[in-house]
Amino acid sequence: MSPRAAITTIFALNGVVLGTWGARIPAIQDRLDVGPGALALALAGLAAGALIAMPTAGRLVSRHGSATVVRVAVVVLGALLVLPAIMPSLPLAILATFLVGLANGSLDVSQNAQGVEVERAAGRTIFSSMHAAFSFGGLIGAGLGAASAATDLSAGVSFAVAGAVAILVGTVAGRGLIPDGAPPTEHHEHVGVDGVPRRRNLWPLRALAFASLFCEGAAMDWSAVHLRDIGAASAVAALAYGAFSVAMATGRLGGDRLVERRGPVALARRGGAVGGG
Repeated sequence: MSPRAAITTIFALNGVVLGTWGARIPAIQDRLDVGPGALALALAGLAAGALIAMPTAGRLVSRHGSATVVRVAVVVLGALLVLPAIMPSLPLAILATFLVGLANGSLDVSQNAQGVEVERAAGRTIFSSMHAAFSFGGLIGAGLGAASAATDLSAGVSFAVAGAVAILVGTVAGRGLIPDGAPPTEHHEHVGVDGVPRRRNLWPLRALAFASLFCEGAAMDWSAVHLRDIGAASAVAALAYGAFSVAMATGRLGGDRLVERRGPVALARRGGAVGGG
């Protein structure tokens, strides 16, 4: 498997896992027998785990390489996915989602770092296509979740199947990942009056990434719950995140060409997608 195919497969697997999760959140709520407020606490565990894991994963990538962290994280994520669906109480469900968040945040950082390495080796812009694979994976996961809801398959079984696929396919794809190259020479665009280089202000980019991830997270966590609450069948509600994934993938399929034509800064200022995957 080529490096591009390998990392694209990893992105897609990550999408399948999260799409399956998002599609079956109403089933998790029913199992716990909780209202929206308590469900929000369980969902917050996922975000909290990711927030803690991401900076740590960055250090692990620097020390061990992105390929190694990806290989471990995709297996751990697949193994942990079933936990939120089998926990008998809200506190244990929060703990389970926190652990899943740790694994997903680690995979998110490391797969993007590996994607940068693969793009650099390819010598052309291909990064957006990897994120498109994540979105198509979300569509597949939502479809699997809808099928399991339509056949009254439990969320636990759905997550176990999706997790097993992530472990098996991720292990195979992980063999095609490449070692990290030397980091690019740091470039300082701004020099102070004292001649000391000044780092660029990254807060606008961070704010843009936060806004994009916030919207994507809201769609994943609450779209199926909302449709179910207004009367949609469970199988139909499970497709809500799939619809969002289609729209996201459509935008990302043209992202590489737009970056090559207009540059990433111009696209970001016009609302280009930076989150996800």
